[in-house]
Amino acid sequence: MANYIKKSPCQDCEDRELGCHSACSKYLSYREMNKEFYKKRMKAADISCYMHDEICKNIYKHGRTKHGF
Repeated sequence: MANYIKKSPCQDCEDRELGCHSACSKYLSYREMNKEFYKKRMKAADISCYMHDEICKNIYKHGRTKHGF
């Protein structure tokens, strides 16, 4: 899987019409691929956010104590 989201198959589509997203197989597969990409990206963001919060918490905690213990 790529690290980016590719362009929608709707661009320059010959069969494009109003409301076709619910029936278009190309768009539905594109949407599923994007859901997987977003899930992986959110998981990575959650881990990064957790690490940042823990580091800040530990720095603040050590700054409050007399000798950093």
